[in-house]
Amino acid sequence: MMATVSPQPASRLSRGSRPSDDQLLDGACAVFAQVGVAAASMEQIADAARCTKPTLYAHFRSKHSIYLAALRREVDRLEAWLFRAYDEAAGRPPHEEIHAAMAAIFDYAEQQPDGFRLIFTTEAEGHLAVVTELAASITTKIAELIRTALAAHGHEPACDLHAVAGLTVGTAIAGVQQAFQAPPQKARELLELAARYTEHALTGLALPPPV
Repeated sequence: MMATVSPQPASRLSRGSRPSDDQLLDGACAVFAQVGVAAASMEQIADAARCTKPTLYAHFRSKHSIYLAALRREVDRLEAWLFRAYDEAAGRPPHEEIHAAMAAIFDYAEQQPDGFRLIFTTEAEGHLAVVTELAASITTKIAELIRTALAAHGHEPACDLHAVAGLTVGTAIAGVQQAFQAPPQKARELLELAARYTEHALTGLALPPPV
């Protein structure tokens, strides 16, 4: 499901074609995800983006600046992806909502493997602050969803929902990281395991048991 695919060399854009920032960030994202930030070079990024190094430097003044731009873009994309899935699942029975929330991050990792690796496996100056902000945003959203589910059943929170939401987010991320290392047939098994684990934890701590 989540096999690593190295960036393939491609012909450069024709003379007069101007690459967009997104095209450049696509190339950077692929290179950083595959070789890491420290080992990546501007030449590799330019090759992956099908442009010249001068063009790359005209858009981004350094490797670090393009890394931060790529990281921020992928974080924004992941947040939008997850929040859309959460909103679409809102109002379903709790166990279905939990499964949908878990499936959303697994699906993102499957469809955007370079973006997921960039967010969760690379490290460089500025990375921790951006990812911490993402985790806080997702945790707040999950806590709101749990609170809403409780209210729908006439229950008051019996514990710190923000802490429970943080543990839920951690479980989802850990599950996907394991899926990256597992054979393809095991990836969906890990999704089901993560969903069941989270459902049992939330039922015991915060949510009413399924009817």
